[in-house]
Amino acid sequence: KGQVEYLKSKTQGKLVDIYPIGTLSAQQEGKDISEMYDMHQSGAVAFSDDKKSINNAGLLLRALLYAKNFGGLVMNFPDDKSISGKGVMNEGVESTMLGMKGIPSIAEEIMLIRDIQLAEYADSSIHFSNISTAGSVRIIKDAKAKGLKVTADVNAHHLFLDDSFLADFDSHFKVKPPLRTLTDIIALKEGLLEGTLDVICSDHTPEDIENKKLEFEHASYGIIGLESTFGVLNKSLGESINIADIIAKITSNPRKILNLPPISIEKGSKANLTIFDPNIEWEFQEKHIRSKSKNTPFLGQKLKGKAIAVINNNQLHYCE
Repeated sequence: KGQVEYLKSKTQGKLVDIYPIGTLSAQQEGKDISEMYDMHQSGAVAFSDDKKSINNAGLLLRALLYAKNFGGLVMNFPDDKSISGKGVMNEGVESTMLGMKGIPSIAEEIMLIRDIQLAEYADSSIHFSNISTAGSVRIIKDAKAKGLKVTADVNAHHLFLDDSFLADFDSHFKVKPPLRTLTDIIALKEGLLEGTLDVICSDHTPEDIENKKLEFEHASYGIIGLESTFGVLNKSLGESINIADIIAKITSNPRKILNLPPISIEKGSKANLTIFDPNIEWEFQEKHIRSKSKNTPFLGQKLKGKAIAVINNNQLHYCE
């Protein structure tokens, strides 16, 4: 509760609005439920242990039942650790050729099936983070067809990069979930187009250079994405998905899922908007990175679409 309140007060009135997500389990240990209701009362918009998947089915069921009482949203990153183990990339042809430990698709899909069944039993809402496989898209589509309260997001880089980019053992491409295959990318794009996948995330994961400049197996997972996400999306999805739908997946849809008030652009409303050019082509360089971390494989890449300015909380900021 105290940490949520600190984040809310520290960031109040800033250019970017911050909406904290509380942990699902105490200390992210996956043993006991955290103080979910207290954090909710203090402003936490959802509950998740981030990339530390809830492998304890009983804990997740109790959390779903508890959160339902006060309208809280439970989020889980589907990854069965007993299957994914110490894998560092997608299990398949590429991992076999490179001689690296793989993470099979079923590590994600088996937990997804379990969580959907738990949510159905509890008659509660659940959101799935970082979906990456074609099988997961099918499973979520079936759950939605049954009328279950299921939503899901996909990371921008999983719509653009596949596991063949790991051929040079560049740790900038090491992410969790791992980059999958071109077949998976096609399914993820179709999932977005048909509404099975509700949200696109940046999955902004900063890492120090010391944690990335290591042998691939020992390097940390993660890509920073706040500055490049829109350019990546517009370049990879621009011909298949309407620009308005892309914008909805990264703005209004997340607000609906998190039960945040909608943003309207009309006379008398508080200005909260981004001015952007969807057609401008530009080269992503270090000078564009506001993060202290530089762990991204997109440096030097030609991207399409760029933010020009941001207006919020009576502030105007021009982007470089």
